[in-house]
Amino acid sequence: MKKLQKKYINDSLTEEELEELKKKVNSSTDEQLSSVFMDFWNNDDFCDANIDKATIEDIKKEIDNKTKRILIKSPKAIFRRVVSIAASILLPILILSTVYLYNQNKVMTEAHVVIETKAGERVSIILPDETKVDLNELSKMEYSPNSMNKDKRTVYFEGEGYFNVHKDLKHPFTINTYNLTVTVLGTKFNLYTRSEDENAVIALDEGKVQLISKTSDETAIITSGQMATVNNKTGKINITSREESLYDASAWKKGELVFRNTPFNEMTNKLEKTFGINIKFAEANDSDRFTGIFSSDDLNEVISIIEKTYHVKGRLNGRDIIFSKR
Repeated sequence: MKKLQKKYINDSLTEEELEELKKKVNSSTDEQLSSVFMDFWNNDDFCDANIDKATIEDIKKEIDNKTKRILIKSPKAIFRRVVSIAASILLPILILSTVYLYNQNKVMTEAHVVIETKAGERVSIILPDETKVDLNELSKMEYSPNSMNKDKRTVYFEGEGYFNVHKDLKHPFTINTYNLTVTVLGTKFNLYTRSEDENAVIALDEGKVQLISKTSDETAIITSGQMATVNNKTGKINITSREESLYDASAWKKGELVFRNTPFNEMTNKLEKTFGINIKFAEANDSDRFTGIFSSDDLNEVISIIEKTYHVKGRLNGRDIIFSKR
């Protein structure tokens, strides 16, 4: 890939080589792509012959000034976007800036850090207190590094994520959402909370978690093997203990979308969010329910399963998928 990357930077790729580079990027893991970035940054010279030193210094100063708010995205998603556009003389500077901003996060003490994923993106983060967070698509987390290891470790969160919280009995870990406060000492759990959905859900694999509903002030404590569902309108907390529910809650980490007797419109809404599409049925029956497992990485498989299940034919029109009776 390194040879193709250098040719891409120099704008000397043939159409066949560009397609080969795209395939290599799409088949690489986030860790592999991150390694490619770092190797290029550490060992290769940037071609800046047509850029005067004053411009480069201005760019570096601008990067240094952005310490109040940082947006970190999946390295894989960033590189895919770079490959999708035509090369320009400033591309090396853009790549330099991305890596530079990413590394700055490790040393800044005053920054307000924002991690956000788009549709189809997932990212793993290690926080300053050694807590690991896996973010699912369309999720957002914010925190201040300078306060992470003090009296209270606090993050602000919306979306879906799997938290492996580093155990620290003296410093509770708190997650604030628009409707919930979640407090833990050291545990593993999946948290789903989106303002547009009916419920927020937390499924606990290990440890103990305290929940406080901001709507009703109701408080609950759940332990390993339990799942809490919080109604976003009433704030009512319902606790269950079902092994299959715990599996379903974090199935997204394995690239799965699991539905069990799920209402038809709820199922299609989930698919639309996951793939960034619009699903339209010529003759939809909202009373239908669906049970099954989809791959969250294969839209063609999803279309095929829907066609066989509902005896319909799917037609792709831009971002719309229109299903009609055979």
